[in-house]
Amino acid sequence: MRHGLLHGLTALTVLGGVTYVQCEVSDLREAAADAQEIRQIARQDAEERVLVAQRETRIHVLEARLQELTARCTELDEQSHEAEELRRELAEAREAARRLEAKWEPRLQEAETLATEFREEFRRQGLREASLRRETETRLDELSREVTPDPDQLSDTLLMPTVQLSGSETVGAGTIVYSKFDRATGKGETYVLTAFHVVRNIFADSPETRRDGIDIIIYRKDGTRSTVKAELVRHDRGLDTALMQLQTDEVFEHVASVASDRTIGSAGVWDEITAVGCPLGNDPIATHGTLGRTDNRVNGTDYWLITAPTYYGNSGGGIYLSDSRELAGVFSKIYTHGRGMQVAVPHLGLCTPMNLIRDWLTEEGLEWVLEPHPGAVFATPPK
Repeated sequence: MRHGLLHGLTALTVLGGVTYVQCEVSDLREAAADAQEIRQIARQDAEERVLVAQRETRIHVLEARLQELTARCTELDEQSHEAEELRRELAEAREAARRLEAKWEPRLQEAETLATEFREEFRRQGLREASLRRETETRLDELSREVTPDPDQLSDTLLMPTVQLSGSETVGAGTIVYSKFDRATGKGETYVLTAFHVVRNIFADSPETRRDGIDIIIYRKDGTRSTVKAELVRHDRGLDTALMQLQTDEVFEHVASVASDRTIGSAGVWDEITAVGCPLGNDPIATHGTLGRTDNRVNGTDYWLITAPTYYGNSGGGIYLSDSRELAGVFSKIYTHGRGMQVAVPHLGLCTPMNLIRDWLTEEGLEWVLEPHPGAVFATPPK
């Protein structure tokens, strides 16, 4: 019985231990469940803390951005206000400029008109001054040439246009008044004025010259000379004047400048003249004198009486106005005196004035040979 009791006590003890163990296990399980729950809660809490931290960080970033945007908006508002002020001021300035332009436009137009008129007047004044300066320079050049004439120019205008007519017993002079290239014929044409009595005497000395032409000596600037034939084109016994054409196609550079009728009409006593001829068969020689009379009538013709020394061989030569060096007449004859042996008076000569010669050539339809010559003609036919 005691053994059974012990056995029972032992069983009870074991059962109690088992029960205790079961209780402990149950407690442990509950504690493990609680720990699991606690760990779950802790984990959730940690996650929440992370989320909170992230949220706070995001909030801080957003707050900073908001502050930045707020500051920018404030700045833009201020700039917008300034821009509005600028637009207003610009509008006011434009309106003021418009009113000022409307106010000053007439005055500006008036000022522009005055400026234009001033510029035009200044231009005209400049042109007048330039013209006056050119006229003054031209006159000074003319005065300089009158006071100290250039020998080369004198030779070009007075000596070089002079030619010599020669026959077996007669000598005389002539003046080239026309030498140009004729485009129609393709040839040069040259005409010479001389005294008719020189031509008549050469014809009488050498009758063949009527057919073959009269010998004309041309003087060159380089000192050489050449002889060409010339034929009689027209003559007037009353004027003692003849027009001859050279039988050559050459065009000569030196041609006399013929005085106009107006210039001849204004010539008077005491005017200085230059006579150019070939006295006694010499090369062209110039002598100086004055115009003694303009109406020295001989055989119905009003000759000029000149005092420049002339002699046999001057007949047909040119009489020039010394100041302008223009051909004013053709020398005709010199005075002689005495019975039997006539004695020439070299300082008393007669010349036919160019106005009478021009009238005669006009009647003949040949006035064009006295047209103003350019002074620079083609030495060879132009291309």
